[in-house]
Amino acid sequence: MFLAASLWGDPPLTNNTWLPVQDNVQEKVEFSQAFLNREHPRLFFRQEDIPELRARAERSPFKEMIPVMETLANWDFEESNGYDQGTLARVRAFLYVLTGDQVWADRAREAVENLRRAEGRHAVWYSNNNRQLNLTQGSYSVAIAYDWCYHAWPEEYRREISLELSRQGRMQLHDWGRGFPSRGWANNWRGIRFAGAGIAFLASDEPIVEVADMIDLPKDPMNPFHESPGLDPRWFQASYDNLAGYFTSALTAEPGGRGVNAEGQGYMMYPWRLVAPFLIAAENNLQVDIRKDVPATRFNLWQIAYNAVKIPSSNSEFFPEKRNYGVKLDFTNDNPYYVERGEMALAFPYTDPEFLAGYRWHWDQFFGADGAQLYGVEAAGTVWAYLFYPEEVESVHPDEDWGLGYLDAPTGTVFLRNSFDGDRDVLVGLTARQRGVLRQTHFGADIGSLRIVGEGGFFTTGAGRTTDQEGQSIVVNEASLAEGVSARSSGELEFVRILEDGSGSVSLKGSSAEVEGHQRMLMADFSPDAGEGLSAFMLVADDSENGDLWQLNIPEMNELEVGPRNFTITAPGGARLQGLVHYPANPQLEVTTYERAGGIRFNGEEYAKNHRLLLRGSNGETRFLVSFQLLAKGAERAEEELERTDPQPIFRVGQRRYAVMEDRILVSDWETEISVQAEVVPAGAGRVLGEQGTVQPGEKVEWTAEAAPGYRFVRWESPRPAIGQPLGEHAEVSFLAADKTMARAIFERE
Repeated sequence: MFLAASLWGDPPLTNNTWLPVQDNVQEKVEFSQAFLNREHPRLFFRQEDIPELRARAERSPFKEMIPVMETLANWDFEESNGYDQGTLARVRAFLYVLTGDQVWADRAREAVENLRRAEGRHAVWYSNNNRQLNLTQGSYSVAIAYDWCYHAWPEEYRREISLELSRQGRMQLHDWGRGFPSRGWANNWRGIRFAGAGIAFLASDEPIVEVADMIDLPKDPMNPFHESPGLDPRWFQASYDNLAGYFTSALTAEPGGRGVNAEGQGYMMYPWRLVAPFLIAAENNLQVDIRKDVPATRFNLWQIAYNAVKIPSSNSEFFPEKRNYGVKLDFTNDNPYYVERGEMALAFPYTDPEFLAGYRWHWDQFFGADGAQLYGVEAAGTVWAYLFYPEEVESVHPDEDWGLGYLDAPTGTVFLRNSFDGDRDVLVGLTARQRGVLRQTHFGADIGSLRIVGEGGFFTTGAGRTTDQEGQSIVVNEASLAEGVSARSSGELEFVRILEDGSGSVSLKGSSAEVEGHQRMLMADFSPDAGEGLSAFMLVADDSENGDLWQLNIPEMNELEVGPRNFTITAPGGARLQGLVHYPANPQLEVTTYERAGGIRFNGEEYAKNHRLLLRGSNGETRFLVSFQLLAKGAERAEEELERTDPQPIFRVGQRRYAVMEDRILVSDWETEISVQAEVVPAGAGRVLGEQGTVQPGEKVEWTAEAAPGYRFVRWESPRPAIGQPLGEHAEVSFLAADKTMARAIFERE
C-alpha cells in the first residue's frame, strides 16, 4: 500500500501523483497469469466466452437488445463530438464481437479516429486543454474498442493505440487536464480521473517495467514519454487506491453506509458509467474487489432503485416513439429523472446475490421488457445489459425481496415508500446529509429538504446543486433570502422509524439556510385508517430560533391553488397533495414562479420553471406545523381533526391518532418498542456482544461478532438491510434501530 490516512478523516491532499489513500483499502494489486499473458479480449470477457455471448442473441431479452445496438451504431453523430464518437466506438466494437463481421471493426476504428481528432470542448483524447471528464470518456472508449477489435485491426495501428493508451493514462494520473478540479477526495471527477487512467493501462500492451523516476516525469502532457516507456505496476495500484479513496469519502467510511453519494442521486448514476468498467476489468485482471474495500459500493448504484417511481419522463432520442420511465427523489437541480443512459445495467455485477432477483424485477420494469424496452440505449448501456443481465435469476417483486423504505444512517438519508408497483407508488424523502462539507463536490442534498413523488405526480422537490434558496423545500429566513443557502453546513439524523409497509417517522436537526437551532420532524403513514382514497397522511413540523419562512419547491407541471390556510397541488394525472397549515395561527401564503437551472422532463414535456409556495406568520413566528393528504384521482378528502394543541398537538384521521412530540411524531397503532436480535450461525461458533432484546425506535445499537476458538467471523446477513440493519464483513457494527431486526452473524471453521 501507499501512504495511508485516517479511515475517519479527510485525507490530506498533494499535487503529486502518489496521493495518500484511506487505510481501509486492503487489496494489493497483483498481476494474474492471464494479465501477464495479456491476451485480448481481457477487460470484461475472454476469447473463450465469445461463443456464449453470441448464443445469447437467440434468447430473450438479449435478442431484443441487438436491434437497439444496431440503431445506435448507425446513428449519424457529428464527427467533432468525441463523446458521441466514443459511444459509437464501443457499440460498434461489441457488434464486431457478436458477429465477427470485419465491417463493424472497421467502423469502430473510424469512430476511434473521429474521437481522437475531436477538438474544442468535446475533445476527449490526449489534450491538456480539456477536462478530466472528457479525458475519461476518451480513455474508456478507446480502451474498450481496442480490446474488442484487437484481432481485426492491423498490427501497426494496434501498436499506435497501445502506446497512446499508456500516454493517455499517464496524463490523467498526473492530473494534466483542466476544468472542474479533480483533487477533492469525494469529488466524482476524482473518481473518474483514476478510473480513466486505470482502464487505459489495463488495455494497453506496453511492456510492464518499473520506472525509476515516478513523480518528475516530463510536465508537458503532449510529450511522448520517451524517458519512461512501458507501464509501471504502481500506476495500476495508484489508479485503484485513489478510486477506493474517492468512494470512501463520497459514500462514508463507516461500515454501515448504504451507498448514498454526497453529491446527490444523479451523481451516483453518472460516475458509475465511467468508473464501473475499470472496476470490473480490474477485478477480472488484477484480483481486486472494491466491494470488500468499500462496502457501501455494494449499495451505491443499486440503491437508486429505492428512490425512483415509474412515471413516464422523457422520449428517447434514438427511438422517439418510446418513452423512458422514472422520476426520482434527486438531490440535484438538473437530473431528477431516471433515464436510459445505461448505468443501471452496471448495477448487476455490484448487487449482492440475495437482492439481485428484486433488482432484475426493477430493471425490467423501467428499462426492459416491462418498461421502455430500450435496454439502456443511451451511452451504449445496452452493451452492459447484454453482458451482465442475470437471466438465470428469477425475478422477484422488491416488496418481497427487499422490503420497503431505505435508511443510510451515516449520511442521514431516509426514503419512505409504499410500493414498487407503478403509478400508485408513493415516495417521500428527507436527508440530514452534511451539505457540501466534502471538498470540491457539487453541493448535494439540502438539509431537511422535502421530496414527495407518487400517484403519478411529482409534487415537491429541491435544487441541491445550487445555492439558490428558492429551489429548496425547507425553512429559511430573511438573511438566506439575500445570501442563499450555505455550502458549508451540516445536519444530524436524530430519530428514524420505518415500518414494514414503508411508513415512517424521521427527526433531524440542522440547516442549509443559516437557520439556527432548526429541527424538522416528518411522519408519513401509507396505511391510514381513513378509506382507500387517502394514499398517505403526512405531518411536517419545524421549529427553530430564526427560521421565519417555510417554503415548498413545486415543479411547474402541477396546478397550485392557495386558500387562507390551505393549499392544493394537483398533478397532471389528477392526484392531489393537499396541505393544511396549523401553525402559525394566522398564516400568510404566497406563490411565485421562477426559472429552474436545468429544467425537468416529465411525461415527455420539458418544464423550465418551478412554483415556490411561501408560508410565513403575521408576527415572525418560527414554528410551523403542516399536515398533508395525498389523494388519488377523484378521491375525497378524509376527515382530519386536530384534537388538541397543548402540550403536544394530537391529530385524528379515522381511528388513528398522531402525536407531535418534542423530538418525534408518534402514531397510535405503531409499536413503541421494537425487538433487535442476532443469531449465531452455526450455533456455538461464536457470540454477539452488545444489546439485544427490546429497544426504543431510533436507538443506536452496537454489536461485535466474536468468534469461538477454531472459528472465524465471515459476515453479517439480514433480511432487511435496506433500513440499515447489519450487513457486511466487519465484525463491529452499529445501526439505528428503525424497526424490528433479526440479523445473522455467520462464522466458519478456520
